[in-house]
Amino acid sequence: MSRDTRQPTGGTALTVADTAISFTAATLTNAKHGVITVEAGAVRFWDDGQTPTTTAGQLANVGDVISYLEEEDMVIALTKFKAIRTGATSGTLVASFYD
Repeated sequence: MSRDTRQPTGGTALTVADTAISFTAATLTNAKHGVITVEAGAVRFWDDGQTPTTTAGQLANVGDVISYLEEEDMVIALTKFKAIRTGATSGTLVASFYD
C-alpha cells in the first residue's frame, strides 16, 4: 500500500456570486496539485481564461469536486480559472492546494 506524501501548501474559500471571480496568484504559491469542492450553490467555470456566464461554461453542482493533478496543468488552469454562480444562490468553492 502506497502512502500519499503530498503536503498542503495552502487553501482558500471563494464565494461565487453574479460576477466572475478568480483565484489569486498568492493562493497558488508552491502548489502542484489542487482539489476544489463546490458548496452552497451551482457554478459555471472556465479554466482557459474565458469569462463564464450563468449559461456558458463547465457546470459544477454542489458536491462536485474539480481536481488538478498534474503540476503544469494545474498552474496554467488555475491562473486562468474563473467562476460564476448559475442561480440566485451564491456558490462557495473550497480549494486545497498541495506540493
